[in-house]
Amino acid sequence: MRRRHRAGWVVGASLRRWASAEGSGVAPGDGRGHASLSQVRRVPRGAGLGWADLRFPWHRGLRDSGRFGVMLQWRRWAGQMQYFFDDAEFDFTERFAKAEGPVLSVVMGDDLWAHRGAVNVLTDRLDRADVLKKDIEAGEGTANGPVGHMGFYRSKHRDLWPDVAEWLEAQL
Repeated sequence: MRRRHRAGWVVGASLRRWASAEGSGVAPGDGRGHASLSQVRRVPRGAGLGWADLRFPWHRGLRDSGRFGVMLQWRRWAGQMQYFFDDAEFDFTERFAKAEGPVLSVVMGDDLWAHRGAVNVLTDRLDRADVLKKDIEAGEGTANGPVGHMGFYRSKHRDLWPDVAEWLEAQL
């Protein structure tokens, strides 16, 4: 029998909270913050209504408390408007401001989680880094087809890799 844990559905609940907060600066679909309200429309029906029972794949090694802790920390960050920059435990704002060197920020056009607005929450804090932003057209009806959040790393999308590989080689 699998263990069951209660976990809040971060995207739906948090986005509604942000949008209703006076002075939050978030408007439906404006693309700011870690996730925008435009994604809520694509979340499965009922997903943002309070709590969802999530079954964690313990057979894949998530039983390890270290990994489970990382997942819980990520969940907490994902529920904050400025992602982990709002976490008082760490000073990521200062850390990011000190980062130097080249950074390639690649965003898939059909990534509902790490869309350009969400990724900019991270890259816009890299004041001293040389950030190059590359947006790749993806999704149904595009030449690249659907790629999604992690699809770039799958071999079926190897045609998308050469530009990134060339950039990496140029940095060596």
